[in-house]
Amino acid sequence: MKLANAHDNVALPQNIHPHVFTTLAWDNIDRIEETLTGASTSHRVNGIIVQPRVFGPEPYKPPLPTIPKNKKRSLMIEDTPLPIYTAGERVGPSQCTTLDVNREAFIAEAHKKNIMWMLTRRLDTDNQVVMAWTGFNIILRRDLPVVQDIYH
Repeated sequence: MKLANAHDNVALPQNIHPHVFTTLAWDNIDRIEETLTGASTSHRVNGIIVQPRVFGPEPYKPPLPTIPKNKKRSLMIEDTPLPIYTAGERVGPSQCTTLDVNREAFIAEAHKKNIMWMLTRRLDTDNQVVMAWTGFNIILRRDLPVVQDIYH
């Protein structure tokens, strides 16, 4: 974008045509750092300009002046050696134990519950009183205690 050539206090990229239907979309990208004053927080705004393709002769646009660069594009970084790190013996997770469950009986019980849900949903489709599958299963399991996982 050539901001130095702003006509009528409006800065536009060179390829944007005046007097053509234009759609602008802008979005802010905040990091949502929580501070009392809002100072030293990150804030950026991105935008896009969309125009239909223009056919026919284009009005004359004078060439835009070149704006000399006055900022460095690279940083000088000092080579800082990393401190020596010695790790101890690697320790993995403890042995995982599993429950002995009758898999076929567990699957058969789940299948029965799913068939029961499907049949009750089909009883009166005009006046649906049976909730969706997740809510139905929550009601079936509401008497089972919920135990928090413990991570070792």
